[in-house]
Amino acid sequence: MLTVVVGCGSAIFSFAGYVLAAPDLQSIVAGKSLDPIPEILYQTIGFWGLKAFQAVALLSFLACVMGQQASASRLVYSFARDNMFPGSALFAKMMNHTPVWANVAVNSLSALLIVLVYCVPSSLFRIAGMQMLAGYIAFQMVVIAALRARAKGWKPAGAFSLGKWGVLVNIGALGYGVFACVVMAMPSNDITLSTLDRSIAGSRSSVSRWWSCRAACI
Repeated sequence: MLTVVVGCGSAIFSFAGYVLAAPDLQSIVAGKSLDPIPEILYQTIGFWGLKAFQAVALLSFLACVMGQQASASRLVYSFARDNMFPGSALFAKMMNHTPVWANVAVNSLSALLIVLVYCVPSSLFRIAGMQMLAGYIAFQMVVIAALRARAKGWKPAGAFSLGKWGVLVNIGALGYGVFACVVMAMPSNDITLSTLDRSIAGSRSSVSRWWSCRAACI
């Protein structure tokens, strides 16, 4: 909860700062400024200030990426250990208390994505969209599990409870999440990239259906 509050507060604070510091807000809103953040920083803190900001931002991104790769490899190992992941026999193996093959798989996939973006720069926002969709699907798996448990008589035992509103909030969260997943999975209207968009949307939709069915059967 505290993480959400701090993250939300930081995001609002940053957004307000950029809006107040924008030299020409109307051109940004109109879409004339394609990359407004560097322009705002350059006008506000100068050339070297911008470079220092970019260096800090780059280090932050690298730290986040390393943390995500480490957590993703542990997640793959955890699922494989419980025989809930493709290739569980391989990814569940440990070497010196480290899930080596899970690490190799996660980092290899990351490297392939870098190569793809380098060869097809326009694929970057599609990969970002797919990542957002994957996050929403993961959250909806928890929401579905909670709703299923409520239907079987489960009652939260924590200090905080919504009481009789819990089921309605659960259903509302599921409806919103499914709607958001459908919106993000829809291909764009760019006819020149329709094949790529539809293939990505179709593949992630198939993977999500397979994963949900497998989780429901276990």
